[in-house]
Amino acid sequence: MEHSKKSIVGAAVWSLVVVVLFCVQVIALGYFAPTAIAKYRKRDGVRLIGFVNVVTGWTGIGWIVCLFWSLCGLAEIY
Repeated sequence: MEHSKKSIVGAAVWSLVVVVLFCVQVIALGYFAPTAIAKYRKRDGVRLIGFVNVVTGWTGIGWIVCLFWSLCGLAEIY
């Protein structure tokens, strides 16, 4: 009886770990979205946008500024 309780608890812990890791990945993708958009659009100053995103993105306002910056303006045209 005791062995089955441990396996149930172990499975629940691993399920929680998987859910937490998934949530961290989703948050990271959202956090770096302005940089990815700037890179996709071949925007001038992708590195600067990425740097500002990393440094100020956690404030929310910095993230919005980076998103606006990556979406607006001229992109490189090839």
